[in-house]
Amino acid sequence: MKKREFTEEEKIAAIRQTEAGRAAADVGREFGVLKHAVHGWMAKYQGRARTERGGHSG
Repeated sequence: MKKREFTEEEKIAAIRQTEAGRAAADVGREFGVLKHAVHGWMAKYQGRARTERGGHSG
């Protein structure tokens, strides 16, 4: 099975769902990835997701 690559926008959408209160495991299940992948996306993109919403990155 070929590994699916997600766009930055898809990853940020997943992060926003976790910030809204959904469990990383649930979000990961929806996207077809492990919760660890979602946590990795959060570590990499979370500041960017906040900035794009107009929030503060720090």
